[in-house]
Amino acid sequence: MSDEAFETLWRAQGLDRVEASIALDQTVTARTLAAPSDAPPPRTPSFTAPPLPSISLDLASPGDRGTGDALDDARGPDLLVLDTLGEGGMGRVLLARQRSLARDVAVKVLKPETADADGALALVREAVVMGGVEHPNIVPVHALGRDDVGNPVLVMKRIEGTSWRALLDDDAHAAWQPLLAAHGDRVTAHLEVLMRVADAAHFAHARGVVHRDIKPENVMVGSFGEVYLVDWGIAVRVGRTVADGDGAFRVRGTPAYMAPEMIGGDPARIDARTDVYLLGATLHEVLTRAPRHRGANLHAVLYAAHTSPPVAYGAEVPEELAALCNDATHVDPARRPESAQAFRRRVADHLKHRASLTLSAVAHQRLEALGRCLAAEPVDDALARRLGTESRFGFAQALVVWPDNPRAREGIQRALRVLFEHEAARENLDAARALVEEITPPDEAVGRRLQALEATLQA
Repeated sequence: MSDEAFETLWRAQGLDRVEASIALDQTVTARTLAAPSDAPPPRTPSFTAPPLPSISLDLASPGDRGTGDALDDARGPDLLVLDTLGEGGMGRVLLARQRSLARDVAVKVLKPETADADGALALVREAVVMGGVEHPNIVPVHALGRDDVGNPVLVMKRIEGTSWRALLDDDAHAAWQPLLAAHGDRVTAHLEVLMRVADAAHFAHARGVVHRDIKPENVMVGSFGEVYLVDWGIAVRVGRTVADGDGAFRVRGTPAYMAPEMIGGDPARIDARTDVYLLGATLHEVLTRAPRHRGANLHAVLYAAHTSPPVAYGAEVPEELAALCNDATHVDPARRPESAQAFRRRVADHLKHRASLTLSAVAHQRLEALGRCLAAEPVDDALARRLGTESRFGFAQALVVWPDNPRAREGIQRALRVLFEHEAARENLDAARALVEEITPPDEAVGRRLQALEATLQA
């Protein structure tokens, strides 16, 4: 797609009219794109809600119930609202007490300004999608019904925990204590959370559902290490096209994470690899503390998503994860990992390889120290031998843990060459020969240097 094509999409979707009202980390929906002066478009629903049972829900705040204890009133509603857990663009999630089962539940309802036919349809669709993808990393749906005025009510498991966003933004958050106890360090904990999210996405993909809005804000981490992928409000079924009321397709998702194919808004171009992109964009933020797409305004951010150039990561980012980020967020969906499970497998492989990477990093430090030692005058021969032995041993141990560790393979061969030059300079023929035998593949320059040393000593 050319730059001109991007500008055409930008104007056709009316993004130039609503750009100022859209936050870059906000989920873009049909309501987001509606300019304040727009009249509600005529809508022909492509989804018909099933008949919904009545749910007895008391929406009054606890202070409005008077001094009596409504929990003890057998004649009252089954669900009593206790507090507000959070709210988004369209809905509000309430904490409620379910008296019949003596438990707390989460209840999602529409906000007053979105309690119309479109809002009701969206909430029912979200509930049906969530109900069809039961998984340990997806919040269980207890019930879907309607309140006394006919608005839909979604009853779910109450999650006691915190948003992954809060953990990313605050290293001192109290929720870190159990995570660090379980995983040892923050990077490992983040990667473990990401793998659980990938599990949820892969399960949904197997059921034909694509989330389209994977990001830290939409992940909850429970008090006992549970991980939930939440907010399925813009999820779609693969192959099912859902247009706006005027029959057009418009952008959906969060600009700072969005895959290129999401900008056009056509669900026919969305599949599991779209969520793989979002997993990669989330991994990028875990590693860099910055969103994948950045810019001064919405136009710049969406253009960054449209082009999705590879990122040049710094040395602080492990090579395996840097490669995974760029593969997962490739502009061409065919070049991404083929599934969320494949993405997860590469994260898991990195965790297995971390011990080997740590050993090779320490061995590289010893090798750099060896280089400085040999460059000094005079050379401390005992120190050089010790540093050489430590570096070779470190690389060897790294290869025991992970035989294919490229940094360890390169490092041990580099160490052998440095030590060979040191022994050749000292005219220690036996030691030089022994080192040459270990260099693989054979190095012609090293071989010539050895032959010259043999000729010199023979003369």
